[in-house]
Amino acid sequence: MELLMDGKKNFKDPNNIVIFFVLIFFLIYYLIFRWDSVFWAPLTPTDASHYVEIAVHLTQGEIFQSGGFPFGFPALLALSILIMGPGSFSLQFPIIICLVLCLLVLYLIAKKKIGVLNSLILVFLVGFSPYLLIYKGWVMSEIPFTLVFLFFVFLLDRNYNPYNHTANPFENICIGISVGIGCMIRSVGYVLIPILLITQLIHLFIENDYSKKKLFSLFTPYFVFALIYIPYLIIFRFWGQKYTSHTYGWWQWVYANISGYATCLTVYFPGGNYYWINSLFYTLFVCFLLYSLSVFFRKEYPIIISFFIYLIVITLWPFDQRERFILPVFPIFIYLAIRGIDHIQEVISRCFDHGNLRSRLSKVILPVICVIFIFATLYCDIPLFVNQYHIFGEHQAIIQRDEGNDIFRPYGYLNSLDTNESMELFHYIKGNMEKTSTIAFQFNGYLMMYVGKFTPCGYPITSSRDVELIPIAQKCHSDFIIIHNIDEDAIKILNSDTRYHRVFLNTIYSVYSHNILNSTDNSN
Repeated sequence: MELLMDGKKNFKDPNNIVIFFVLIFFLIYYLIFRWDSVFWAPLTPTDASHYVEIAVHLTQGEIFQSGGFPFGFPALLALSILIMGPGSFSLQFPIIICLVLCLLVLYLIAKKKIGVLNSLILVFLVGFSPYLLIYKGWVMSEIPFTLVFLFFVFLLDRNYNPYNHTANPFENICIGISVGIGCMIRSVGYVLIPILLITQLIHLFIENDYSKKKLFSLFTPYFVFALIYIPYLIIFRFWGQKYTSHTYGWWQWVYANISGYATCLTVYFPGGNYYWINSLFYTLFVCFLLYSLSVFFRKEYPIIISFFIYLIVITLWPFDQRERFILPVFPIFIYLAIRGIDHIQEVISRCFDHGNLRSRLSKVILPVICVIFIFATLYCDIPLFVNQYHIFGEHQAIIQRDEGNDIFRPYGYLNSLDTNESMELFHYIKGNMEKTSTIAFQFNGYLMMYVGKFTPCGYPITSSRDVELIPIAQKCHSDFIIIHNIDEDAIKILNSDTRYHRVFLNTIYSVYSHNILNSTDNSN
């Protein structure tokens, strides 16, 4: 908020000028390193396509439910597609902007508590986190939700922290808006409601103020949330996800989540194939976090409550999302750890005379950690990512071994969206297929974004291989099936089936028609 109010005064502040250029640096950095989009597919590859499919329908003025996903993130993608046109960049750019804004909000959370220099170090540690470089290339809702979560925590800290009390009615309204937007982006956004409630109860107990004015102020966010979210439910007819990816019992989920979340934070620390570096960073920051919790709970209770309530909820949540669900609290984890490091620096400094060499050296602990962190990312992780990009970017897809089974992973698909091969496919579809044609494809959303309306078929649910798409296409009497050539089993089945004929072929895709008369053969 400070950067948005009193514009001229704030812009002339040297500290704000510095953070402005730091954010510009990260924006350029994220725009340059776009190779990471190769990594979105190790998750369920249809998730991103669901989001894009919903977004494309929104650009056409239609409400379309796909996969039980909330509409908040697709609405953001739809806006970007309308402004920038179809393309992989229009899908990634809003995510990059959200990531840069995450760094800004994190800076605002920390600035008054650990100082400008340490806040900038916090921004660099989070901004250079290896896994964030991967996430910003995924067409997933993690980064936008993290932005909403951090903004929500920022407002909680400003309004309910007695040591940082700057409450005002406008920010109280913004809390309700952030809760509503969080629920619209991800179903786990409902966690913001218990976080808000518990924070308010503690705040009420500390302040011991039960006046009508105070109670009305505390109720305001819920009223604003209802004004936003109830119309959303009515308009979009969205009542939450209707599926689960496994059949585990609840206790099995809890056990899997506890063991998973205890270790998955390590992926956000650098080290690459040098596992000892990764383990060293993770262990150090966990120790600093525990120290910070023991010292600053009363002064940081809105932030700490947000951290722990979120962890508890995702542990009980019946989905095994690991790194995806843990992302929103990773910046909070780093902030609290730095809070601990900063306090340790002060304690060490006070043990020596002011100006003493040891006193001055104690204050470089955090900057040294930051430099090593960034160097480890640049030396250990980025070369690894770039090398994998060259491998997957060249072949566009691989067959990945997973517990003895071949699983199709179309790595680099977002990168291949703008290739000549994809453009050939899209041009062929637009020129040779009727709008009423039923097309079976793993990525309906991307196809619809480029070629316009068509009748999509379903998705494989239990596998991401194209071979699993064939029975679905047959069940819905699909006119055409689009196959990645790397899935040789699917190609073999369709080539041996006299009901299908290949009508299009390039180095990446094959298109098979169920009715030869309706298509022009372009397979040569």
